Amino acid sequence: MRVTFSPILWAAVSLCVPAISVSAQCEPHWLPGEGIRGLNGQVTALASWDPDGPGPLSPRMLAGGSFTIAGNTFASNLAMWESQTQTWSAIGGGTDGHVDAIVVLPDGSFVIGGQFDTVGTVAASNIARWNPTTSSWLPLGSGVNNDVRALALTASGDLVVGGEFTAAGGAPASRIAIWNFANSAWSTLGTGMNNFVASLAVLAGGDIVAGGRFSTAGGSPAANIARWNVATSTWSSLGSGTGNSLVNAIVVLPGNDLIIGGSFSTAGGVAVSRIARWNESTASWSALGAGIAGTAGNAGIVVSLALSADGGVFAGGTFGTAGGQTANNIARWDLVTSTWSPLARGTLSAVRAVLATPAGIVAGGDFQTAGDLAASRIALWKLPAETWEPFGPEIFGSTTDLLSMPDGDLIAARSFMNAVQASNFNVVHWDSASDAWSSLGTGMNGQVTSVAALSSGDIIAGGGFTSAGGTTALNVARWSAAASQWQMMGAGFSSAVLKVAVSPDGDIFAGGQFTRSGQQALSGIARWNPSTEQWLPLGSGLTGAGGSSGIVSGIAFFSDGDVVVSGSFVKAGGLPATNIARWNNATSSWSAFGPGISSPVNRVIVLQNGDVIAAAANKVFRWADSAAQWTSLGTFDSPSPSVYCLLALGNGDFLAGGQFAKVNGVSAANIARWSNGDSSWHAVGAGVSGAGSSSVQAMAGLPDGFAAGGNFTVAGDNVSAYFARYTATNTPWIARQPSPAVLVAGETLHLESAPAASYDGVAAKWQRFDDVSGFVDLVNGPGGASAGGGNVSGAVFSFPSPTDGTPAQLEIANIQHSDAGLFHAVFVTECGESISTTVEVKVKAHIADINADGQVDDADFLLFTAQYDIMLCADPQMPEGCSADFNHDGAVDDADFMIFLPAYGSMLF
Repeated sequence: MRVTFSPILWAAVSLCVPAISVSAQCEPHWLPGEGIRGLNGQVTALASWDPDGPGPLSPRMLAGGSFTIAGNTFASNLAMWESQTQTWSAIGGGTDGHVDAIVVLPDGSFVIGGQFDTVGTVAASNIARWNPTTSSWLPLGSGVNNDVRALALTASGDLVVGGEFTAAGGAPASRIAIWNFANSAWSTLGTGMNNFVASLAVLAGGDIVAGGRFSTAGGSPAANIARWNVATSTWSSLGSGTGNSLVNAIVVLPGNDLIIGGSFSTAGGVAVSRIARWNESTASWSALGAGIAGTAGNAGIVVSLALSADGGVFAGGTFGTAGGQTANNIARWDLVTSTWSPLARGTLSAVRAVLATPAGIVAGGDFQTAGDLAASRIALWKLPAETWEPFGPEIFGSTTDLLSMPDGDLIAARSFMNAVQASNFNVVHWDSASDAWSSLGTGMNGQVTSVAALSSGDIIAGGGFTSAGGTTALNVARWSAAASQWQMMGAGFSSAVLKVAVSPDGDIFAGGQFTRSGQQALSGIARWNPSTEQWLPLGSGLTGAGGSSGIVSGIAFFSDGDVVVSGSFVKAGGLPATNIARWNNATSSWSAFGPGISSPVNRVIVLQNGDVIAAAANKVFRWADSAAQWTSLGTFDSPSPSVYCLLALGNGDFLAGGQFAKVNGVSAANIARWSNGDSSWHAVGAGVSGAGSSSVQAMAGLPDGFAAGGNFTVAGDNVSAYFARYTATNTPWIARQPSPAVLVAGETLHLESAPAASYDGVAAKWQRFDDVSGFVDLVNGPGGASAGGGNVSGAVFSFPSPTDGTPAQLEIANIQHSDAGLFHAVFVTECGESISTTVEVKVKAHIADINADGQVDDADFLLFTAQYDIMLCADPQMPEGCSADFNHDGAVDDADFMIFLPAYGSMLF
């Protein structure tokens, strides 16, 4: 089956799929997309894990918490990082509730604790063990009846479990219990505590220390920290404890001294600030310098501690200073110098877990940045470099606009997630073959809201910024494709640009909140004059309520060149026009669309039949000239519904994207399709979700569907952060076309073509046109393109799955004149096939065979003399691409004639 693709006709394309023996993946669906730089939810537990000990497998890191995505995979509250491959993966289906603690056992298995009922498909009450040999979960008996918050291994190899539970294995166990691996049984540590245990540690002699929020241990007073004596099986306090404030974390120092962290301000009656040291030899508490302190309105708290090999104690939590100096949520105490130091800028939100590794200190928590880097809930403080490093590749974030390019690539306005910096917004290019993003320069110092393209390849960007690529540019800028740099556009605008657009005849329009461009008065809408390089008004522009300037957020074009603008205004050119109006290019005048639309209109598009579609708040309206009235097409519902963008498709269909859960009662997660055939709304797969207030803010057509951008992390059944693609048939379009070639006999031909990225099961074959049989498959080997021709390789090709930009490469070594002709590549999946551009390959008998007809004769002589008379290749009148410049010195001169003459004299065949 052969499918022909249209950039906008994906709804019609989907009907081309045959009804016989077609995979479900041939139906329209969302493609896998970008991952996130870490995890999409809170991290509360970290552990180093080497599943085979000294075996060939490299050490990994485990992260537990409350999340659903790790990198580019779904992971339910538990994930594994593999440093060699720099990838995240899920483990055994994860859990149905949060994970608060992880401990690794000597045999390579590990135990997780938290608040959950199942792990994978196994019932396990709040605690379970992973067996890496069998890749399976095992419950620990009947588990415990409430949250597990801390785990530790005893000197004998048993497991100490602390938390909020009151029963273990069905028997009473007050907040602390022991699991014996040898006999698979639970036992208690005396009568336990009268409130929850949050932290555990085991001393060198085997004694167990528990911290939390309790006032008794084993029935005796113990203020939030207590010690279990394994010899006497009794609990005792550590001095007078920490008053009435909890202990979240404990680390054991050489000599059995302890460092504890929490919310306390005293320890053993000594004034301390959220962190303290227990001296085992003197049985006394002491402060760690000035300790930890919060910020205004926040007292500060230490949540987690880790001891590094170089004698540093790392404290994570929610705080603003350590030792009196700024230290955002994470800091280091030096045991040798007894001083605090920050970890660069720290993190912008809580650190809930810290882990010492050979590479440095891993921090996990609630944060989105670490130091100057975007790092979603987890980051590495690399030692000895003392720099932050994220867990995952550099990424771009939320997408505010998308633009289709003729070759299937995209231009997007996206926030720059790689660093926290002034210029953290950018215009970026998406390569459809490799699925890779690249920035256009160094970006803007404010948000980019809209992008448009000129036929030259230049890009117009509008938004709220004052510089672009380091160049002054007030709210609008132009990317020069030739110079690869951002440029000013006149005097720019006095306020934000919300929409830029290029008309079919190449005129540039800008709309927004502005009132001026330099000294030129404007009112929400302007047109670029390329001759004077100035922004000019469209009549008297738009007027808002009370005589203020109107605001334009949408611009679209009719086929006759007239312009539709939408936004928030009450007049256009002085005439009543409520939130939407038409500019007539021929008469340079404004007119209204009937009574207009009562709510501000976010976006507007014009369909192929001339109908106008307008998105206003949580409704979509249609204007047909034949009816001369607005018709409501639907109401979108959610807690805060709004339609942000529209995209025209084929056959009168279109898409609406925004923040909503339903439209006219039909479930549609933030994106819906209006079907012209049945005049109703339909869901687009499972839509997009996964980012709290998820939304679609931009859409653009692609040859086999469309792309959507916004604030989301899931599209359909796939991880797809902030940018997603929807395919109509799962048959890739051609992202990189082959190029024509002219060679001399005996040389080697190279042709290549690549399919769009992220498609599965794609193969390719090369074909050459035959006058009798049409296009015929090439075969590898001598004569594979023609009888007596050159040696063919790459005639067939299987791509990586999914496709990743790797091209299908055809090579013909020692090419002969008989191999000349028309070539193309055919890309095949189980869903169909697509065909590249057909290109001509010419083969010269000699470099002087200018017309590549297999001989050097009078026809070539005439071509040579025509170019010889002009001489300079740079002359615009030079024909045939200066093909007679045989020595490539930029001129057709006597040197080239001396090359041509002997070949012409022998009439070389």
